[in-house]
Amino acid sequence: MKILSFSLEDGKAAGVFVMHPRFIFLKNFVIIYIENEMKERADCMSGYRLARTYEEMGFKVIEDSVKVENGKKYANAKAVCWKCMGKGKLAHFANIEYGICFACGGNGYEFKKHCRVYTDTEREKMDAAAIAKKEREIAKKKAGAAEKIASWLQKYNITDGCIYIVAGCNTYEMKDQLKELGAKFYNGVNWFFGKDTVPTEDLGHGAFIYRYNINDLFYWNDFGGGPYYIDGAIENLRQSIKDHIADINRNASKSEYVGEIGERLRNMDATFVSAKFFEGNWGGSFVYTFKVDENIFTWFTQKVLDYEPEDKINLTGTVKAHTEYNGVLQTQLSRCIIK
Repeated sequence: MKILSFSLEDGKAAGVFVMHPRFIFLKNFVIIYIENEMKERADCMSGYRLARTYEEMGFKVIEDSVKVENGKKYANAKAVCWKCMGKGKLAHFANIEYGICFACGGNGYEFKKHCRVYTDTEREKMDAAAIAKKEREIAKKKAGAAEKIASWLQKYNITDGCIYIVAGCNTYEMKDQLKELGAKFYNGVNWFFGKDTVPTEDLGHGAFIYRYNINDLFYWNDFGGGPYYIDGAIENLRQSIKDHIADINRNASKSEYVGEIGERLRNMDATFVSAKFFEGNWGGSFVYTFKVDENIFTWFTQKVLDYEPEDKINLTGTVKAHTEYNGVLQTQLSRCIIK
């Protein structure tokens, strides 16, 4: 920005020109002069091509700028400014330097100097060579895909196309035990074994082994990249395990629904089974599970009970709903009294 001082002919007032690439502002007289748009842009030189990278960025050869150096042709190039799209101004930044686009200095174009240029024939040869090179690289990657996939399968001890997932328990509590037994962890699937490492002894904690085909979970790309999860595969896996647990419980459980909705069940001799805490829409709550004979009862409440599993209690409550959880029929109670 240039600042030029001047004085009027009568010498009574002084002023200052503030010269900007696109504006001239005359202080004291509040006169703003907006420069004309830049001169008509030169047409690009026909018959010459830039490197592919420049052409993809929108650059074109400027006429009369082509010159030969050491047997090679060079030229200047220009492209419409990516920021102002050739306008030279940014209306939403009019409060900063009158909205001048800093990317192009207000002229609407970006310029590159001394760019290597090629004839159409040269570019066709270069493009053909680039395509051939890319095809060789792709073929090489595809050739190594099988080896990469086999390496991943070997790393996780997968020999029959299946994984043997540890399910039915909180595996975090037994992760050290699983590591010692040779289990592998993979995000989403969690802990699993390969066919040759599946333990024969009982894992405890209520855990069981669930066999699942990896083709229903993963896929690899043509270059052996991956594995990637198939859309919805994790949800399908979890639902499959949940259904399997429900089938086991349904066959093993003898629990039945008790009473009618709204009926008050009084003075039942029950066994305290478990207590679980969870966060709900109205704060923390507990779900307590009781057993009367072979029948399962639940109670959702914010009340804290001081009982241990297998404690004997006297239970009174109103039947709120008949539900099923993991294949087990449950009678849900409300307004419970425990003695």
